[in-house]
Amino acid sequence: MLVSDVSDDDLIAVFNRARQEHEALDGEDRLYNSPEERVRVFLAPYLTKKGRAWAEPLVSLNLPDD
Repeated sequence: MLVSDVSDDDLIAVFNRARQEHEALDGEDRLYNSPEERVRVFLAPYLTKKGRAWAEPLVSLNLPDD
């Protein structure tokens, strides 16, 4: 679900950025936001069409598991 030319460094940077933003949030904001939600947004430039559909929280519930 990722485009084929994404480097490991780019993916690691996405996860680190999501984690850093999460850590910077105030306590109450952390309850409603997660690093996983940010990763989904930050990965968008690296996702295929199928990957983007997977990354949409409500749409992804209707997609087949395979």
